[in-house]
Amino acid sequence: MDAFDYKLVPLPEFGLFWIVFSGRVSMGKLGAAHDVFTAHPEYVDGIDELLDFRATSVSDLTQKEIDMVRLFMREQPSRHNSRSAVLVGSQLEFGLMRMMGANLDVDVPMSRGVFYSVDEALAWLRPGEADDVKRAFQLTGGAV
Repeated sequence: MDAFDYKLVPLPEFGLFWIVFSGRVSMGKLGAAHDVFTAHPEYVDGIDELLDFRATSVSDLTQKEIDMVRLFMREQPSRHNSRSAVLVGSQLEFGLMRMMGANLDVDVPMSRGVFYSVDEALAWLRPGEADDVKRAFQLTGGAV
């Protein structure tokens, strides 16, 4: 995998950010992306997110880094009580993200779902609006 990158796509009309990640993930890089996300002019406390990890791998994250994510998110009250749909591209990633979600459930009040497809993620995150959200995302140049 190449260098880590991300694209923030605000979809404020749906109360949602779609964030596409690529390259090799690390805790530090995810933290930096989170800082950019929360500083974005369209960001509001509690906004939901679709985290698209299909073009990357989180398999390099250690248990210590996963614990750091939990501690970091616990200290982010602006993200509490929001919904986060996570898109993955493999069974390994699905299992790792479910494990990370279970770890976060310890003390971060946030709803999370892990999915293989955009349609599944949006059906959970924005029922009845999936096609509209996908069209809005594609208008920004995003590939569904």
